[in-house]
Amino acid sequence: MGLRQSLGIFMPPLTKDIGISVSDFTVAIAVQNLAGGCCSRSRAPGPRALDSGR
Repeated sequence: MGLRQSLGIFMPPLTKDIGISVSDFTVAIAVQNLAGGCCSRSRAPGPRALDSGR
């Protein structure tokens, strides 16, 4: 299990210790995931790699 699957276990103690609401914490995690996805290089094959040889 990774962070995404186990986030619910750690959310109540984290939000209590930090002193923020659950919604603020989840927005911060969502922004982190979006920024990480936008800033990372994709390793998926491009359309030319899937071309049938044309």
